Amino acid sequence: MISCETTPDLSIIVPVCNEQGILPDLFSALDRQVSLRMEIIFCDGQSTDATCALIRDYQQRSCHDVQLISTVRRRACQMNAGARHSRGALLLFLHADSGWTEDDLLLGAVKEFQSHQIKTDVALVAHFKLQFTGHDSPRFYRYLAAKSALNLPGTVFGDQGLMVTRHAWSRAGGYDESLPILEDVEVVQRLMLSGQLYLLSGTLTTSSRRYQRDGVLRRQLENAVLLILYSAGYRSLLPEVLGSYQTEVLSGSRAPGLFRWLHQLPLSAYCRFWYGCGSAQVRYFWLIPYRLYWWVGKSPTQAESIAKEWQRVVQPLIDTPLVHVVWAVFSWIVYYVFVLLNLPRWDMTVTNQNSIDHKRRNQ
Repeated sequence: MISCETTPDLSIIVPVCNEQGILPDLFSALDRQVSLRMEIIFCDGQSTDATCALIRDYQQRSCHDVQLISTVRRRACQMNAGARHSRGALLLFLHADSGWTEDDLLLGAVKEFQSHQIKTDVALVAHFKLQFTGHDSPRFYRYLAAKSALNLPGTVFGDQGLMVTRHAWSRAGGYDESLPILEDVEVVQRLMLSGQLYLLSGTLTTSSRRYQRDGVLRRQLENAVLLILYSAGYRSLLPEVLGSYQTEVLSGSRAPGLFRWLHQLPLSAYCRFWYGCGSAQVRYFWLIPYRLYWWVGKSPTQAESIAKEWQRVVQPLIDTPLVHVVWAVFSWIVYYVFVLLNLPRWDMTVTNQNSIDHKRRNQ
């Protein structure tokens, strides 16, 4: 463990909670970094496994300044706590399942960030490209990796790493601690009000564990629902109805909660909800031609050009109230078909939950 007296070139903030299975790989990747003064702050969200013990052991043998702090179990809160605890002028928010192969990846990223920052008058919101590990569907994960390199709004997420100056992070107010999920999307949007996205030349590897656990189609659908609700302005639904990223969104006990919430709304608010969902989906229409063009085997560069041209030329033409209404109606129809198909399962879920609650009251 190195001395904490010198100011680090880079402060790395890593939120963790029950990550004992993946931390050794991250430790190995961090220890391979050379010629860079780093402080690494692990922000533990009340782990119940050996996560903290592993970090304390790494703290003793690492060549870097490693620190462990405890906070509440919510990623936004953990990362804010880590940033406040850090001492560096440059921050990198990193997920625990991130990795890389280059020994100088972080050194190169810091130099690239600083060099580009000098050339521009706005704050940079920098991120890496992604490569997925541990998967059995290479084509799909290559598509996700290509999308992570688009450097377009709506394609930057926390697993790509987020590098910003302390000044920019402080001015933006940090992560929104009311959000259990999509805190990365929200903070990028605020950072971009006075800054610009910048794609670093390096590549991070990240785990495909959620796609493998939930299935590719289901995880994509759930991600889409979360983004639509968030983009439609219904952020309050994320903690109150949908829970955290680890919980089921479209099945189990969460979907009936959304259904009940919708049907408690006055008619005007109900219509505004669907109009907002239609509007949010129109903003992501560019993904359709991009994905189709990429999927038929065209060059990723051409697919990227199509996405950017769509944003520049087509999007202003279709981003109109009429198109929003048409898509809102379509979304309404799709949702209620889904409801009809899943009502028997929801009834069983609610019955089981009521039975559990009854047993608890009688104990």
